[in-house]
Amino acid sequence: MNIEIKSKLDYESYRDFVRFTLFRGKGYKIGPVLLFTMFPIVILLTLFMGISTHDTLAIILCILFTVLSILFSNLYFNMPRVSYKKSKPLLADEITYRFYDDHVEGDAIGENVKGADSYQYAVFKKIYEVNSAFYLMMTNGMTLILPKHYLDAGQIDYLSKFLATRFDGKYKNYF
Repeated sequence: MNIEIKSKLDYESYRDFVRFTLFRGKGYKIGPVLLFTMFPIVILLTLFMGISTHDTLAIILCILFTVLSILFSNLYFNMPRVSYKKSKPLLADEITYRFYDDHVEGDAIGENVKGADSYQYAVFKKIYEVNSAFYLMMTNGMTLILPKHYLDAGQIDYLSKFLATRFDGKYKNYF
């Protein structure tokens, strides 16, 4: 069985991946919504309690939640952009993935990058399928990202079924 896919890693795909890793699991879509609604509510409540009751602990909590919301917002909105800009010279313009029965090969071609890699399926720890991509994770720092917008519907269905059968137990479908 041989599947060949041509792809590349654009900013939107990279951003989605970074955000997915912050909330890995079934709650990756609802996690940011909850946090970005909970932080302002908690900040306002602790601020109100601190001002109305002159409670020092409530004011300290208000400051703490404000700092946490700023830090998390920075992680969620700025980190993907900054990280992508720093990585851009090392990213390939085009990557061709070939899936075989026992391994996957990747050929990368770019301005500063040219190379080929081969990975046995045993090195992949988790496989995630989300609305926009497939994430084949080897470690927390090393993942093959296959954006779906470079694939046609037939390739997506075929790859989805292939990964689900090949990685039984490691494959998670979250879309």
